[in-house]
Amino acid sequence: MAAGGAGGVSGASFTLFAAGPDRTLDDLAPDVVARLRDMTHSTRSKHTADEPDLRIPVHDTRNRAARIDVPVPAVNGAVDSPDHLGMAERLTRTAANGRAVSIDGTACSKNSCAPCDLGVTAARVARRPGQGGA
Repeated sequence: MAAGGAGGVSGASFTLFAAGPDRTLDDLAPDVVARLRDMTHSTRSKHTADEPDLRIPVHDTRNRAARIDVPVPAVNGAVDSPDHLGMAERLTRTAANGRAVSIDGTACSKNSCAPCDLGVTAARVARRPGQGGA
C-alpha cells in the first residue's frame, strides 16, 4: 500500500475528494477542510509504502447484492463525482430494497459539511417504504 511512499496518493490529492469534481477546497467551510486534512494526515501516518496489501477482493458482487433482503440506503453528496454516484445507484438498483438520495451542496464529506441533513436523510432513506416516522 503506497499511501505515504513513492507512487502513493498525496495527502492534498486525497483531501480534494471532499470537494467533488467541480469545486475546490476553497468552496468548503475552513473548519471542515482543517478537520479533513487532520484526518488525512492521521490516516496516512499509520501506513508505510512497504506494508502488505491486506485488501480482499469481493467477487460476484451484483449477484450477491441482489440477494440482500434488508434495506440498502445510499446517501450521496449531490456534487460528488459521477463514478461515486454511479456505484451507489447501481447497488441500490440491484438490491431488492435499495434507495438512494442525495444531499445538495455536498460531495464525499456529507457528514462534515451537512451533519444535520445527513442524519435526517439517512434515517429517512433507511426506513422501509410504508414505515411511519418523519
